Amino acid sequence: MRPYHLAPFQVFAPLIVQPPLYRIWQKHMRDLPASCAPFVVAILLLVCGTSQAHEQVSFSRDIKPLLAKRCFACHGPDLAESALALHERDQALAITDSGEAAIVLSKPNSSELLRRVSSTAEDLRMPPEGDPLTPREVDLLEQWISQGADYQLHWTFLPPKKSSFPKFQDTGQDSSWVANPLDAFILAKLEAKGLPPSPPAEKAVLARRVYYNLIGLPPTLQQMQTFLDDKRPGGNHIDHNWDAHGDLIYNHSQDVSETDQPIAASLKDLRQRGLLDKTLVVRGGEFGRQPTAEYAEGTGRDHNSYGFTMWMAGGGIKGGTTVGSTDELGSRAVERPTTVKELHATVLQQMGLDPNHLTYFYNGLDQKLVGVEPVEPIWEVVG
Repeated sequence: MRPYHLAPFQVFAPLIVQPPLYRIWQKHMRDLPASCAPFVVAILLLVCGTSQAHEQVSFSRDIKPLLAKRCFACHGPDLAESALALHERDQALAITDSGEAAIVLSKPNSSELLRRVSSTAEDLRMPPEGDPLTPREVDLLEQWISQGADYQLHWTFLPPKKSSFPKFQDTGQDSSWVANPLDAFILAKLEAKGLPPSPPAEKAVLARRVYYNLIGLPPTLQQMQTFLDDKRPGGNHIDHNWDAHGDLIYNHSQDVSETDQPIAASLKDLRQRGLLDKTLVVRGGEFGRQPTAEYAEGTGRDHNSYGFTMWMAGGGIKGGTTVGSTDELGSRAVERPTTVKELHATVLQQMGLDPNHLTYFYNGLDQKLVGVEPVEPIWEVVG
């Protein structure tokens, strides 16, 4: 019995999709030793039973990309041949010019859409040109229709819902691994799959990961040693870092001195090499801070998205030009307010791209980097 423990599953699992059990037995198992029969039948029954338990098909994840790729060109937002448009539910369920409904809820066998994409007849199959749908794609459509052909809005159009805090086993070592709510979600998923969390990586490993991700090269020995020698905890608003909310003079003075000179040196180097006119440098961050949310010492400020500073250099930008200003407290832009979209449009303009005509196809629509409404660059800073 021992030599056959793995072979039946390895050979027959890929074959068990549609054929009845007796056909599989006749075709593949008649030559196996009789002692294997109970074991193999048990494996087949298990696989046949689970193959019909499909997971819930997601319209946004599985169906809409499929329809956009294979169907929307003729049956989408721009064209509705035969009175069929599949991008909206009401139109997809309507009766078409043929007198048939492309989608009949929960009835794939009565749905003309499924009959057409499954057909091999040249005058019936859809799409009429190009490769036919794969068996996997047809199966997805069948599952989707069987499950009610639900149309879902893209997640960006859905109001956010607060998730309940996931439960995980309090095993001591694992629970101490959770440092924030996001870790709890990860740990709960790991436990559901029977996996332990990975131990924290050493600082040297973290440094290598960051450098490889950012520039594709490992850190130098000096850079690695500088990182290892830095004992600041970081990430805490009261620590010495750019995100500090309290004691701004102490926290930011050293940071400014450590960054201003390297930035100035980079600009000078670009100018000396004749590259500054062809290089657009953009600098910004959380410079907008509300002075009204003071901390105990009266030296801290809170986040503020209504008045913050961005600057650009090189790339055809007029040097020494200032656009707009805030009120005397720095709480809100009051003179020539500009938006992030206008800044983005300015960057694209200086790269030689029209921000209002640069589009990319996603989810069946031509998307623009600067949003739906037309937007103009900040012409005052363009040389």
